[in-house]
Amino acid sequence: MHCLPEAIPADRGNGGSNNAKNGTSAARDSFQRVVPVKCPAPTPRPTTLGKFAGAQTAMFEGWGYAAWFATVIGVFELLGAIGLLIPRLTRPAIYGLTGIMIGAAYTHLANGEAPQLVRPLIFTALLWSIWWLRRDPSTD
Repeated sequence: MHCLPEAIPADRGNGGSNNAKNGTSAARDSFQRVVPVKCPAPTPRPTTLGKFAGAQTAMFEGWGYAAWFATVIGVFELLGAIGLLIPRLTRPAIYGLTGIMIGAAYTHLANGEAPQLVRPLIFTALLWSIWWLRRDPSTD
């Protein structure tokens, strides 16, 4: 059922236009005029900027960190991602991102969120698999 305002006027101002034309049925419209449907409040969607736009500051504050720390972590994650794209910087980027993942794992453990350990562990394994696939066996 579609969410509609609480009060629906009997005449929607369309001059009695054909309901089939706009894709609604007359029976549904009549029902919704009698029984208004309340919509739940829309849930906020995370932005694509995430830590840069302050979308996760409440989460960081809940863990006991300052709000600005989310932005710092986001900047270091972005720098690490750029470093992964540059072969000469791959290893330092992996070290830095691994440090961030260790910090994330510690944060989840310290706050009783043990099931959340899966993500940092998977990301760390992926980081080191990147190093393994990009390494030069002749220099190691």
